[in-house]
Amino acid sequence: GGDSIFAACNGLPEILEIGLTDGLTRSSLRSGKNGVTTLAAVSASSDWLVSAGVASPLKVWCLPAAGADLGNLKKAHRRLKGPGSTPTSLDLCSSGGTIYVLCADGTTQVEFY
Repeated sequence: GGDSIFAACNGLPEILEIGLTDGLTRSSLRSGKNGVTTLAAVSASSDWLVSAGVASPLKVWCLPAAGADLGNLKKAHRRLKGPGSTPTSLDLCSSGGTIYVLCADGTTQVEFY
């Protein structure tokens, strides 16, 4: 939701939803076996999150309505083959009802999905 931020680290395979007003962990979701190196989120007609990790596909999550537990998300909405190297930057964009994922891995090329 609009009053939350998302956080993750390379050491753990969890993505945390943290409340902006109180700083408390509201919920979490397991992103896979590996830690998460990069996150991006966008709020369009619904909320979306993309995660990337070392040697992992990019995972696009359609988030539940505000107040719902992220732990109920058992599977990413979409898995995308990431770049050859670990992503260093991710972004999401919504246009015309379509969600676009942008990914960079430190090379001179940005990949669009």
